[in-house]
Amino acid sequence: MMYLPAIFYQETINYLSSRRFILSLLLIFLPAICGIWFSNMMYHNPSIIARMTGGWIVEVTPKICMMAYLDVAPLPIALTAIINASDFIAGEKQRGMLELLVSKPLHHWEIVVGKYLSFSLVFLVLIFIKLNIFNFALKFLGIGLIENRVLLSYIVALVLTGIVYTSISTLLSTLMRGVLAAILAGFLILIAWYVFDWMILYLPLSTSNTLEKFSLFYYIDNIIGYMSSGKAALLLRGGVSPKVSVNFFLKSLMVILGILSLLPIALSIIILQKKDTTR
Repeated sequence: MMYLPAIFYQETINYLSSRRFILSLLLIFLPAICGIWFSNMMYHNPSIIARMTGGWIVEVTPKICMMAYLDVAPLPIALTAIINASDFIAGEKQRGMLELLVSKPLHHWEIVVGKYLSFSLVFLVLIFIKLNIFNFALKFLGIGLIENRVLLSYIVALVLTGIVYTSISTLLSTLMRGVLAAILAGFLILIAWYVFDWMILYLPLSTSNTLEKFSLFYYIDNIIGYMSSGKAALLLRGGVSPKVSVNFFLKSLMVILGILSLLPIALSIIILQKKDTTR
């Protein structure tokens, strides 16, 4: 018998009625509100963006507003994923419920995948709403609307960022004994990856071309570049994405969805299975 739909439904109800959901709303929507406020300030006082860019940008457009917002947008998305996914297995351990769950006629993969899909679906909807609110707020302020294909590329980019950190945190949740330990481990990975992404921007070109293959945002930016036909702003790094070939787009998608997303989930299921058989 397939228990995945029941687990998915119950986990979704539990999440929507939990404190973690309230925290998720704050982490996702509060930065968007701050971004709207800052965009309004720049629009009415363009000298702000001129000073920030050394006179390189003097006109405030929807693309410029989104570029400024995307410098910080991935961070709360990643934090939301880490805080929630760290509770998937480690939380059940702390509550003494994991042994009860695995003693039922459930497959281990159903437990992991059910929790993962439940959170990911809600997460996707929240990110979609958040960016559309930001877009319509720019229109309301008189700045203008972001192009549909550019907006879609941003939605996909932030969703993929969230999926990667959700997958990694699910693996950490399986390895760690407590939720706090899993969150701290996820947070350290997040900081290390951010520092690495910033570091390679200032390295010699030959070195950065090699190291950027280990950067999450390198692959995210390739996807943004392809989906927006080179019209969208880059995540974290600033500037506008170059046009990307289909080959680079597919490779980037394979790395993110395969190595950085499906592999950690598969390892989580295997580890959970091994821990159960060694009891």
